[in-house]
This record gives sequence, structure tokens and C-alpha cells, in this order.
Amino acid sequence: MKRLILLISLLISTIGCSLRTSYVRINDPLPPKPATHKIEILAEVPRNRKYIEIGTIATHDTGFTTAGSRTQSLQRLMIEARKLGGDAVFITQETLPDAFSSTCWRHEGIIIAYTDVKKRDNPTAKEVKSMPMNKREIYIALLELSPKNISKSDASILTDKLRVELYYTGNFQLLEREKMDNILKEQSFQKTGCTDTEYAVQIGKLVGVEQMIIGEIGLIENVYLLTLRRIDVETGKVVSSVYEETEGTLKDVLQNAIPSGAIKICNE
Repeated sequence: MKRLILLISLLISTIGCSLRTSYVRINDPLPPKPATHKIEILAEVPRNRKYIEIGTIATHDTGFTTAGSRTQSLQRLMIEARKLGGDAVFITQETLPDAFSSTCWRHEGIIIAYTDVKKRDNPTAKEVKSMPMNKREIYIALLELSPKNISKSDASILTDKLRVELYYTGNFQLLEREKMDNILKEQSFQKTGCTDTEYAVQIGKLVGVEQMIIGEIGLIENVYLLTLRRIDVETGKVVSSVYEETEGTLKDVLQNAIPSGAIKICNE
């Protein structure tokens, strides 16, 4: 019996999990909040604020990958709350991973919107620039992932997915790819005799962003290797780096490694 339990545990840990969200409406959703809007995670109902309940939300295990940490589960709730015009998520239940039901963290909660919020003027660009980076969005540009043993078209698809996931984190203001391409085309910019980091810094200065994200996506047998680096344009230093391994298909990379990498690159 003990051997059977051990085998089941090993099988579940190998399969892992992937998160999805479900939503049940209580009141009509409000206009979506901008990516800069910070969603509060609450352990109890706010007693000193007036609010309405927009709906209940939960994260669930799809049962296919390993992208199910506590941070990722809460991040999914915050993304959905922002889309529905919420200000906070009151957590009603937190379920820890276990070997028998799921290796994911799962949460249930209520999206709420404050009704006593005082209107404030939007900060000017100069005011935003002077804010500490941990208090605002960082203006970044993303370069195409360099393909290693995969096609350029596959790498381009993964880059597009990464761009979307970076936006969903709410930590970055991304320069549009077309705008960056137009600037580089106008300047006839080419990579000549410099490292990837130096190349990224040069582009960052040219297009006027604060940080650059570069990376590679490679394939060895059936294992995809994703590396990402976030580089400060002013100093040329690597702010954070991420390494992800995903066994399976390109679909597994799209659904798991890319969202996980996007979250890690802004948090590390």
C-alpha cells in the first residue's frame, strides 16, 4: 500500500499542474483598470472602506504542467480583477499543494471595487519618471527571442506570447514592436561586433526605454530551454535573469514556460 501511495505521489509530481480561472458575476463589471492599477490581496473584508462585490473568482488545476505556485495563482486573480474593474480580491479560501489532489496552489476569492475612492489627477510623465521603479511601470522594449535549433517563426510566436504576458503582469509599459522596428529602420541600425547585452543597450538608448528584455529559446531533443535577461539601459547591468526548462511541445512552452518566465523576470 505504501508503495502504491509513493507511486501515485511520484506520478502526480511528474504531471504537475497548470492554472485556469473561473468567474461568477455578482454585479455588472466595471470598466477595466489600467495595467498600472495595483490590486490588493486581502485576508479579511475591509471594514473601513465602502465597496461593492463584482463577483467570485477562483483558480483551478488543469492537470498538465508545473506552473502553479502561490505567486502565480494570486497573479492570475489580480489580472482578472483588473480586467473587471476591481480594486482588491478578498481571499476566501487558499488550498495548498498536496500529492493526492493537485500540486498547484489554488485560491478562491471575491473581487471588490471601492466606492469611496477619491479622484486624483493622473501624474505627469515627469512625475512618473521620478517615481521609484518599484512604485510604477517600467518603460521597456522586448527584442525577438533568438532561436536555437528551432525555426524563426516559432521563436516569433513565443516572443508575441511573452509580450502579452509581460503586459499582464502590470509591471511594465511596453514599447510597441512596430514603433521600435520603425525607429531602427529609420536609423539604419545594425548589430556589428557587439555582444547581445551591448546590442540591447544601444537599442534601448535609441528608442528611449529604461530597460530591455532579451532572451533565447532553444530545443534539445524534446526539452525546450528558455532564458531571459532584463537589462538596465543606463548602466548596462543585468537586473534579473530567468531560466526555464519545459519538456514536451511548443504548446507546453506557450502555456507554461512563457507565462512563468514573464512573472519571474519582473519579480526577481
